[in-house]
Amino acid sequence: MDEFHDYVCYVAETEAKSGSSQAYTSKVQAVSYALLAWLRFLDGTSASWKDADNAKLRGFKDLALKRVKASVRGKGNENAAKRTVNIQLKWIYRYYAWAERTERCGTILGPGEDAPIKSTLNMPSANSKRKSGLDKNAYPLLFGRLGNRSGAQYFASGQDKRKVAEVLSEANDPFIAERNLIILELASRVGWRAGTMTFLESGDFPTHPNEKMPGDGVPIRPAIQKGGHSDSFGVPLTLALRISRFIQWRERWLIQGGWSEKEAKGRLFVSGKTGTPLGNKTITQMIGSAFRKIGVEAGRGAGVHSFRRKYAEDSTRDDLSSRRAGGYSTAMEDVMHGTAHRLGHRSLSSQVAYQRAVHASTHKDHTHELRTSLEEAESELAVAKAENAALRAELSRRGAPANPKGGKKKLR
Repeated sequence: MDEFHDYVCYVAETEAKSGSSQAYTSKVQAVSYALLAWLRFLDGTSASWKDADNAKLRGFKDLALKRVKASVRGKGNENAAKRTVNIQLKWIYRYYAWAERTERCGTILGPGEDAPIKSTLNMPSANSKRKSGLDKNAYPLLFGRLGNRSGAQYFASGQDKRKVAEVLSEANDPFIAERNLIILELASRVGWRAGTMTFLESGDFPTHPNEKMPGDGVPIRPAIQKGGHSDSFGVPLTLALRISRFIQWRERWLIQGGWSEKEAKGRLFVSGKTGTPLGNKTITQMIGSAFRKIGVEAGRGAGVHSFRRKYAEDSTRDDLSSRRAGGYSTAMEDVMHGTAHRLGHRSLSSQVAYQRAVHASTHKDHTHELRTSLEEAESELAVAKAENAALRAELSRRGAPANPKGGKKKLR
């Protein structure tokens, strides 16, 4: 469909001006998936895209909800599935508004019941209403009353982290196992999103990290951040040193695999099969799969973002405990300010999903020093295991016995 292709190109050109490659990819994928689903529905009814009307949109809406609920992504959660369908419906509405404005079709949208598709999208007064969030007239067929939560939100625990780490360390290649574990550490101890970690580059990290932000570690500014921001985040010094060693290992590993930066494109995390950057969904799928292996069901919303929630909760508890000990205000907005800064949030309204640590009072408080010590010990143990695995792999490659039990070999 030339018209569908033209609209996707229009959206792509518009998003390219935003300066955020993550936002660009997200929007282009969303509109492409929505229009593809709509085209397949129309093909199934032998209808042209110009024959669209409210009845067909309702049919698409019902069928799409069943399909999304049945998918792995839908997790069987009705509200989560409805949100996904709403996104698709919005893109379909916008497509027809664009097609009408660019004279690729006749008048299809209108405010009255007699319009093929009821919508005020192309009416001048609708613009201000959409900005204030009143979408019911612009997108009247959207599912309503879904609340603000995006389905189940699973908060990872320390035990979850240890179990997931065991799963991720099972990779046959010690380098890939270490890659996986560093991703887990960044999610759990820095709170980075999957998208941010996917696009990290080796050059984002210092070769010899020693500069520290007060209490927050080595300042790192990822190139790709949600909303096109350019914030610096504190990476714990021991983790920054571990990543520095990993980068050196990465250089040797690429050479051994017959690859170079031409394939890796400077990305910190690359595929063990091709030496090329990880795909946009790889980290999300990897952590989600690890949760399934340790027995956490998909319907509970467990995934890489669960460790960001863990980080936010730990950070909030630390701040709450510190403020209480110092006699400072423990009002919600005061306690959450530090966590908002560490997560890169511009508004405290983004913190709603992370406020349960404040509501939980002091009964579950963990001191920052105790948890940090435990995380450092676990990290050091993981490093030791990775180095041991790498040594075994190198000995095996050279034809020497790996001596897994650690006993001394007899000299001959």
